Amino acid sequence: QVITLIGTAHLSLKSQDQVRRMIRKIGPNVVMLELDPTRLPRIGIPSMKDIAVDRVVVAPENSLVMENEGNNVAFYIRWLQQAVLGIFSVFARKWLTSMYDEISDKQKMAKNGTGDAVIAGGEMLAAIRAAEECPACDTVVLGDRSSVTTIRRAAELSWNSGDPLGVLTRLGDENEKVIAELRRRVRSDLALDDDDKNDTTEQEAQVQIAVMEALKDDSQVRERLFRNLEQKVPEFTQAFVKERDYIMSESIRRELGRPGVEKIVAVVGLAHVPGIKDNLESNIDLSSSSGTIAAAQE
Repeated sequence: QVITLIGTAHLSLKSQDQVRRMIRKIGPNVVMLELDPTRLPRIGIPSMKDIAVDRVVVAPENSLVMENEGNNVAFYIRWLQQAVLGIFSVFARKWLTSMYDEISDKQKMAKNGTGDAVIAGGEMLAAIRAAEECPACDTVVLGDRSSVTTIRRAAELSWNSGDPLGVLTRLGDENEKVIAELRRRVRSDLALDDDDKNDTTEQEAQVQIAVMEALKDDSQVRERLFRNLEQKVPEFTQAFVKERDYIMSESIRRELGRPGVEKIVAVVGLAHVPGIKDNLESNIDLSSSSGTIAAAQE
């Protein structure tokens, strides 16, 4: 059995091309995606039943046992906390969605050789379409947990840290440092002035796309970002990265036990590749199963 992990950038045209090529080349029996059913409409698929393969399954329920902190808190305080976290999670998801929409709108005129538009999660749509066209593929796994659950979990960890506003500030600062560095490099490569106030819409789109591709291609920048986030914003990495790494690795591991499954391709954000690989290697006896787990190289 062979598991291939394809790490992507969610606003990258290159990622769309890579995913399409790798699925055609490998011919997997299963394609696992960093998606849940609620995110399908965001990429233009109304529901699970609109994915044209034999089986469409979701992440295993209760695959992750999370600590229920605060049990000693008075019931009504805990109830109020959960209500606030629930409301925050819904609004945070809408904010994240609008942020991706804004970036996509700025880039919507950008096309690649196949005519793909730059949309958030475009590589997931490319993977689904490639899976539908793959004769060997009978299963698509929506292997991630709900984005609202993840946001709620991050909010809960931030609340329990005693400094929720500090968590948000540190997260924004770390992301801004890396994006600012890449923007300066990209603007220099594109022979644009340091001042972006006079950029045309097309120039801004070019910069946005180039930044996303640079983040995908520069492993040193990515590793530095992930390392800094782990050190300075552990609440974020726990909820958004580590817990989801485990859930998606369990989604993969469940499919390994199904008769006839020889090849699995997993399409996930670059940040998830190391954790998923580590989880799988820790929970699968490769020596007895003659299996291999590899990150895609192109």
